[in-house]
Amino acid sequence: MNKEKTLDRILHGDLPLDFNWNRAGLSPDRLYFSEPTAQQAQEVVLVSECLRDGLHGIQEQPSLEQRVQYVEELSCLGINYATVGIFPGFGNKNDRTIKELIGEMRDQQPEMIPIVLTQATEDALKWTLDCKQINPKLTSLAFMGTAPSRLLVEGWEKDDIIERLNWLVSSLSKSGIEVIGATEHTTQTPPEFLKRIITAQVESGANYFCIADTIGTSRPSGASRITVFVREVLHDLGRDDIQIDWHGHRDLGNDLANAMSAIAAGANRVHVVAGGIGERAGNTSMEAVILNLSTIIEEAGGRVPWALPHLAQVFDKYHQITKIPIPEHGPLANRAFTTSLGIHTAAMYKSHENQQRYLDLAKPLRKMERTVYSAVDPEQIGRTHQIKISPWSGSSTVLLAAAKMGIDTTTLTAEKIEFVLQTAKGMGRELTDFEFKGLINDNH
Repeated sequence: MNKEKTLDRILHGDLPLDFNWNRAGLSPDRLYFSEPTAQQAQEVVLVSECLRDGLHGIQEQPSLEQRVQYVEELSCLGINYATVGIFPGFGNKNDRTIKELIGEMRDQQPEMIPIVLTQATEDALKWTLDCKQINPKLTSLAFMGTAPSRLLVEGWEKDDIIERLNWLVSSLSKSGIEVIGATEHTTQTPPEFLKRIITAQVESGANYFCIADTIGTSRPSGASRITVFVREVLHDLGRDDIQIDWHGHRDLGNDLANAMSAIAAGANRVHVVAGGIGERAGNTSMEAVILNLSTIIEEAGGRVPWALPHLAQVFDKYHQITKIPIPEHGPLANRAFTTSLGIHTAAMYKSHENQQRYLDLAKPLRKMERTVYSAVDPEQIGRTHQIKISPWSGSSTVLLAAAKMGIDTTTLTAEKIEFVLQTAKGMGRELTDFEFKGLINDNH
């Protein structure tokens, strides 16, 4: 690794450029796949990065007890792979917490597979082998940075990277550890070098290869192109059995679209974090991926592999242990199932009323009430609709909100309903539930 040579290249303007898979000169017919098939959606495996990558986006680390409880929630949801750490240095608090966690997973959640990240250093390798002794199911993600810009600033040479990755993957594999071959900045790595990396890691014993969109630079076309490229390299090596992981970030807001495109192009596993929490703009959103894949599966009449009623519990629990406030908007956010608009509640209330008139249609009408103005049935994922009164509400909003609170709507006169609506308009904001109940009970 000749840093003088690297500095000389900088001085003479010979700067290697990161590769852009979004505008790679590939044939148009291989541009990108928009979304997975139902079979791909049903077979894809989700890997939780909540207890590793997601923790980079918070100020205070969760306790061991909180991490153990969260792993239990993941297991109930149906996610059995969880990345739990990276070599933190021996003997410190993080070292002890990670090792204690993988021990707890061994004893309490034997179906869970813990994953740790292993850098190409002697200390990181020794640490990973120590972790393997604690939990025999441990998997390692072995990596180095490989983008031209990273090589430039580190003073690394390509041959050195190949040699170190060969050594690392081979050492892990010979120790009985399943290995995810990986790089940082995979989506910025040129194809000829990426092919060498994949070949080296697979031939050294890697069981998976992970495409990392480390800085979230990909768009769906790039995610598709690079996934197709990796799949073809594996095919040419005669290793169609090697599974492909996709690890994405949200810097351009493309986390969901990229994940869907990567799955459609042949990725077998996707790394996710509840709430999309993580460094900078965050990671690929667990709930968005699950909701979209579940919709594809259900539309085809298939069985969703995740226990959807637990999805909201996982989402809420993660925000609790990370002390990150639940956002107001987005899938599973505070207002995801909150409605106050009169034109919307009118259709919902008519579905509600018709349940009493057409008893034989009560079940589909109840679902219609929940989904006529929502892409997601809140009850399916452990949530309920919240009906609020605002300046944009109508009489149906008042009636539906009252019915949801168990109030007999036949007792609400037209004058009472108008009084509530005019109060909200006069205040210029949404009423709290306490205020609404007070107005309903007022003798006005």
